[in-house]
Amino acid sequence: MALPRVLVLVLAGGAGGRLQLLTENRAKPAVPFAGVYRLIDFPLSNCQHSQIADVWVSIQQHPTSLAEHLANGRPWDLDRTTGGLMTLPPFQGTERGGWNTGTANSLWRQADLIRAFGADALVVVSADAVYELDYREVADAHLASGAEVTMVTTEVAADDASRYGIVEVDGERVTGYAYKPDEPATTTATNEVFVFRPGPTLDRLEQLRSEHGEEGLEDLGTHLLPAQTQDGGARAHPLRGYWRDVGTVESYWEAHQDFLSAEPPIDLDAPDWPIHTRGGRRSAARVLDDGRIENSLLSGGTRVSGDVRGSVLSPGVVVEAGATVVDSVLLPGVRVRSGATVTRAVVDDGVDVGRGCTVGGDGDVTLVGRRAQLAEGTEIAAGARYPEDEPTR
Repeated sequence: MALPRVLVLVLAGGAGGRLQLLTENRAKPAVPFAGVYRLIDFPLSNCQHSQIADVWVSIQQHPTSLAEHLANGRPWDLDRTTGGLMTLPPFQGTERGGWNTGTANSLWRQADLIRAFGADALVVVSADAVYELDYREVADAHLASGAEVTMVTTEVAADDASRYGIVEVDGERVTGYAYKPDEPATTTATNEVFVFRPGPTLDRLEQLRSEHGEEGLEDLGTHLLPAQTQDGGARAHPLRGYWRDVGTVESYWEAHQDFLSAEPPIDLDAPDWPIHTRGGRRSAARVLDDGRIENSLLSGGTRVSGDVRGSVLSPGVVVEAGATVVDSVLLPGVRVRSGATVTRAVVDDGVDVGRGCTVGGDGDVTLVGRRAQLAEGTEIAAGARYPEDEPTR
């Protein structure tokens, strides 16, 4: 018996504004994570291990930053003559052409392609979370249930629940759905993985557009998911393992701290479910005679002569003798010069932290934007955003 035909659509076109300077010059799914990975590596690795070979990536913000990393899908065994990886840039020429204005809008614009593909199940995922999930297992359960949509759910902190789509459930059946409510009824949130019956869902989008105009095609949670829930066509599929949204600077930093524990929440090198990425471009990391490392992740090509504690160093990072990096995430090519201190900070690509600089401190996470050059002795306060906030000298 043939397996059901499953299509995965990765929605990678959002501006990623909550990540601030990190997405100023790159697509959100191309943001580095845990040293050598990118955020999109997680859904694409899930596709590979779920034995799903038809994967489309909808992209419109800073497309070259992501296209280079995707490498025609080769790292995830998606470089195929038939099927495999396909990127969906914005287009013109039909009434569905133009820029995506939301996740439901993106789905509507690709409706003709989706219908022509003829999938039994359409899996729609975002690329700003860290998790492992067998998409085919969820799709099989979805098809067996007869539901119009299956929402993969997870539990979130009560004080953070208003950032998500919140569901009320009775067994597997979703009885209530609210998109980013001011007063969440539960702490059960959708984790931005949805499995749809393609035909009925696309028909419903057409109906919503007819009833509400373009407002009917904003995000999936604005009109589509509430309508499917109200009509009794929605079910929940709890994700029991680790899931972390990394769509804000603070959550991005916190997720890195999760992976610095003695037993990280996901084994990125697990033999049965490794996270794949485009790699092999760096030499081994080096810790020199005067370097000191505690509880940190070092990527290829890093060189440490200073003191690094509780931090993640991406490829090509240099920490000079006499420099200190504590509880921070340094993205590719950062150099921390002698006598400088970086504390509770996320430092973007190619930043040069000059001699004797002080970046961050106790308090909110500090963010330094791409290729910033910090002159000797510069001080950037805890919680600041540089270059938006002026440093002191």
